[in-house]
Amino acid sequence: MTLLAQLNFAQLGTGDPLPRAGMLQFFIGQDDAFGIDYDELDRQKNFRVVYHPEPDPALTLEQIQALELPTHVEADLCTPVIREAAFTAEKTVGYMGPGDCRFDALFREVVQAVTGEDIGDKHEYQYFDGADRDYLYDQLSAAGHRLLGYPSFTQYDPREPEGPYDTLLFQLDSDMADDRHDLVLWGDCGVGNFFINGEDLLRRDFSRILYNWDCS
Repeated sequence: MTLLAQLNFAQLGTGDPLPRAGMLQFFIGQDDAFGIDYDELDRQKNFRVVYHPEPDPALTLEQIQALELPTHVEADLCTPVIREAAFTAEKTVGYMGPGDCRFDALFREVVQAVTGEDIGDKHEYQYFDGADRDYLYDQLSAAGHRLLGYPSFTQYDPREPEGPYDTLLFQLDSDMADDRHDLVLWGDCGVGNFFINGEDLLRRDFSRILYNWDCS
């Protein structure tokens, strides 16, 4: 496997339900599918999420290089990370978008609460006309890199509405630098998601993770 991303919570300034300290690392397999198992998205065989409650700051670059771990600069390495980059964290408000598996039920509840109308099995794209639909999608966009909040998908949400993976742990989106060169590229401008159960996150148990990525 190769390192996809790592998050230093002390540097990011996070708080509950995320840890306030420690290092969370995301590893993926070196194959054309970036380590995803389409039959078992939560099987940590070709991907792994590892939490270090107390990382060792004395670890040197020479010690790491002695392990002969693969890096993203190797020509035969399959990874969506094209160039190394650093994260900064900003607290913001997020909204559930139409791609979330829980959106349809919530949307129908909201329409009935606001208008008194029972729209049955209608989806938002059937309820709104083109302009209103485009406005809704723009306002509820969940694209970008995220910790917690709501996910974005290029295709569809692989989860079940009542399934165990109710919390977006980390989302790494395709991204481009100011010089218009790719930083991250999942296939054809896709997005990668890591989901966890909310109770597992509070226990700092990262043994059950659903990993998904898709592209257009």
